Formats: sequence, structure tokens, C-alpha cells
Amino acid sequence: TVAGSPSAPLESECGFKDAQPATMAMFNNPSGVAASYSSSLSDSIFLYVADTGNNRIRAISAVCTQICENGGKCVASDTCRCQTGWSGVDCTIPSCSSSCGSNKVCVAPNTCACKPGYQGSSCDQPQCRLPCLNGGSCSAP
Repeated sequence: TVAGSPSAPLESECGFKDAQPATMAMFNNPSGVAASYSSSLSDSIFLYVADTGNNRIRAISAVCTQICENGGKCVASDTCRCQTGWSGVDCTIPSCSSSCGSNKVCVAPNTCACKPGYQGSSCDQPQCRLPCLNGGSCSAP
């Protein structure tokens, strides 16, 4: 399915629902399709659908079932092109040029932060949930 909810009533008052992702859109009496035979959908090559009941011609570009985050762009079927510093299927995995350390995690491009349960500039101070008694000290979260 490129666009349109396959279980949606296609000829009813429920039409004219634009959606992201496109597979959630509802058509009302679609009557024609135009496509380029020599290429696949991308961010600049469209599939055109005559949505007659809604009085619209819909241009549908490449469809990603996930949202491309952090400035990423859907460039082909289920393919995100991520901005520099991001990777992953939906551009949600940050890249750090150097290791963050044992108690840190990469949270944005070249940005490290303390893992949950640690604090301090070097993330070497554990945060304990319960107070330490009898002169004890917190050694791990």
C-alpha cells in the first residue's frame, strides 16, 4: 500500500483525510493514477492519484512507514537520508566521534551525557535512591 488505509471505506463521507504516514490517508472515490514507468518514488518523483470525491489530485512521494527524525528526509520506500551526525532506520541514533566513556552515552552528534544514575562533570558520581546509613557511601546507582 503506497497511500490510503486499505480497510477505510473509499466511497463515503470519511474521505479527505490527509495523513502522515500516507498509508493513513483516506480517499473518496479515487478514479485514476499516473506514474513514471522508468523510476521509483523518491522525494522528487511522485505518484499522482485523482481523488474524485474530494476534488483533489494527490501527489504521493516516497513513503516511509516511520518518520525520519532529526532533519532526516524520506528519499525512497522506507529509506531515510539522515543529517550529518545521525544514523539508523529513522535517523534517531546519534554519532559521537570519540568514545563517551564508561558512564556516559551519546545523546546527540558529538554530545555525551551521563547515563541514568550517574552525575558530575565526568559522570563518576553515582546517584543512590536510598540514603547510605552507618557511614556508608554510594558506590553504584
